[in-house]
Amino acid sequence: MQITIIQNIEKDLQLAKSEAKQLIEDIDQRIKEKGQICTQILGNQGKISTLESDSSTLCQKKNVSHMAFEFCNKIITIFYNLILHLKARTEFRTIICIATLTLELIQQERVNLSTKLSEKSAYYAKLADDLNTKLQKQQDFKSSTLFEYSFSPVREWLWPTLVWQDFNGQGHNRRENWRFSGNCGSENCLNADNLDNDEKEVMKNLDAAHAKFDLVTQLKSKLVSDNSKAKQSIELVRRRINGFKSQLKEMDRRTLEEELTALLSDKAGESEYLQSLHQQIDKLKGISHILKCACGKEYEVEVDLGSK
Repeated sequence: MQITIIQNIEKDLQLAKSEAKQLIEDIDQRIKEKGQICTQILGNQGKISTLESDSSTLCQKKNVSHMAFEFCNKIITIFYNLILHLKARTEFRTIICIATLTLELIQQERVNLSTKLSEKSAYYAKLADDLNTKLQKQQDFKSSTLFEYSFSPVREWLWPTLVWQDFNGQGHNRRENWRFSGNCGSENCLNADNLDNDEKEVMKNLDAAHAKFDLVTQLKSKLVSDNSKAKQSIELVRRRINGFKSQLKEMDRRTLEEELTALLSDKAGESEYLQSLHQQIDKLKGISHILKCACGKEYEVEVDLGSK
C-alpha cells in the first residue's frame, strides 16, 4: 500500500517537473517573442521618424515648387502683358507704315503714269508728223505727176481715171473714150503699157497715203483713250491722297522716308525681342522637378501654363 502511494507520488513529481520544464520553455519563448516585437517596434518607430522627416522635406520642397510656380506665373503674366503692349504698339506703327508705303506707291504710280503719258504723247506726235510729211510728199508727187501730164495727150486719159479712183475707190479703170491728139507716129503715139504702169504707181502711192491717214486717225483715237485712262488714274490717285490724314499730307517725302526707316528698324528690333521672349517662355514651360518619396514612388512637379 505504501509502495503504491510512493510510486504515485514519484509519478506526480515527474509530471510536475515536466510541466515546470515546459513552463520554463514557454517563458523563454515568450521572452524571445517579446524581444522580436520590441525590435519591430523600434524599427517601425525609426521608419515613422524617417517618414516624418521625408514628409517635412517634401512639404518644404512643395512650398519651394509652389513659390517657383507662382514666380513663373508672375513672369509669364508680365511677358504676356508686355507682348500685348508691344502688339498694340506694333499695330499702330504698322498702320503708319502701311499708310507711308501706300502714299509712296501712289506717288510712284503717278510719276510712272505721267512719264508714260508724256512718252506716248511724244511718240504719237512724232508719228503724226512723219505721216503728215509722207502724206504731203505723196500729194506733192500727185500734183507734180498731174502737172507733167497736163500739157500732154496723156491728160485726157489719166485725169478722169485718177479722179474716179480717188473719189469712188473702186480700183477699176473706167475709160469711156480714148482721145489722142496728133498723129500716131513714133513721137506722138502713146504706149498703153507705160501709161498703165504710171497709173498703177500713182494709185499705189495714193492708197498707201490713205492707209497711213487711217492709221493716224486710229492712233489719235487711241491717244485720246489713253489720255482719258491716265486722267482717271490721276483722279483716283488724288482721291486716295485726299483720303489720308492731314498729318500725313503735311509731311514731306524725306520725313516720311525717315519715319519708314525708323519703323522698319523698330519692327526688326521688336521681332528679335519677341522671339527672345518666346524662347524664354519655352524654357519656362520645360521647368520640371522629380521628387522621390521614401515609399519608393516618384512625383514630377512641373510648371503648368495651360491656364495662360
